[in-house]
Amino acid sequence: MNGKAVFPGGNAQSLNDVAGQPIAEYVHTKSGTVHKLEGPENAKNIVFKATGDYNDGDTWTLNNKPVTVTYNGGEELLPTAVLVGDIVQAVVMGEQLRLMLQKPTPQTNLLDNWYFADPVSQRGQKEYTNTGYTIDRWRLDDSINMTVKDDHILFTGEQNRDYCNFVQIAKSKESVEGKQVTFSLLGEGYFNLILRINGTYLNNPIEFNNISKTLITYTFSISENLTDDVFVIIQSLHIVDKAAKVYATKLELGNRFTGWPVWDYGAELLKCQRYFRSLAIHDLWGSDQNTTNYIDFAIPGARGMRTKPAIVNPNGFNLSKQGFTFEFVSYGLSPRLRATKTSHGIVGPYLEALENIYLDANL
Repeated sequence: MNGKAVFPGGNAQSLNDVAGQPIAEYVHTKSGTVHKLEGPENAKNIVFKATGDYNDGDTWTLNNKPVTVTYNGGEELLPTAVLVGDIVQAVVMGEQLRLMLQKPTPQTNLLDNWYFADPVSQRGQKEYTNTGYTIDRWRLDDSINMTVKDDHILFTGEQNRDYCNFVQIAKSKESVEGKQVTFSLLGEGYFNLILRINGTYLNNPIEFNNISKTLITYTFSISENLTDDVFVIIQSLHIVDKAAKVYATKLELGNRFTGWPVWDYGAELLKCQRYFRSLAIHDLWGSDQNTTNYIDFAIPGARGMRTKPAIVNPNGFNLSKQGFTFEFVSYGLSPRLRATKTSHGIVGPYLEALENIYLDANL
């Protein structure tokens, strides 16, 4: 192990010395959940090549003595901070071993509405029992029970059903095509984890039975020739007479979990409004264009819809009582709702929602 090596998150460094201090080469092995480092006694600077991944809950020993292992700044290690094949330099500080790695800046989460302690839920329900969309951007593909709790979402099963599919149609193929990505899930209870793209399963079911609150990560590569513009993640949960809790989930580029981004509810709401938008009772919109046969109203909000949505509860507008039909006729950064007259001689200067109305792109 002579010469230069590139440490995760750092530059090429000499393995022979650091700031004039000798470096001792150690051997790394992993047995179960224990990482064993063995080498010369009383070394202050060591280097080793990882033979096993670091996962949540793992422990470390240095020459058979327990040590606490952290990043260089003293922060707790993230799962996947050390992966097989990494060459890692560390400093021994009594009963602590500080890896000369900088804690990574959390990468962008490619999934929307990923923090289930405070999810965007424009539909306004706490419980969902049927196939269809639930909290924004996530749908159930089976008729089971999903409940929004204080800090997680809970899945409970019905008799004779042993799984459900909880799905997000995620990103355009260009964002992941031909790339390596890591999927992470903070979960508890009983479930399988299955990943799928374009109808093809990327892995065999990974089973988790009665686990405590644990972070699970899975890295895989995406084909360079995708045939669709959507990327689908499926969490298949085994839930007969049992429960599965999910606290958060993440999809990111690369082969490591880099931590959870800061949750920004407002930013996530804007993303979700591209697919589903709730129009509140008594909201008013001024007319944007007033013609002989129709009136156009600008839908409030800075972000346009991703695709042309359907109008749920179209009879909830005040103009519907006066002989108008409604359709979503323009979308993009400046969406419009058109009220077309079914009888003439009526012109309205504004549109009012008399009931809850939704624009649903079914995504």
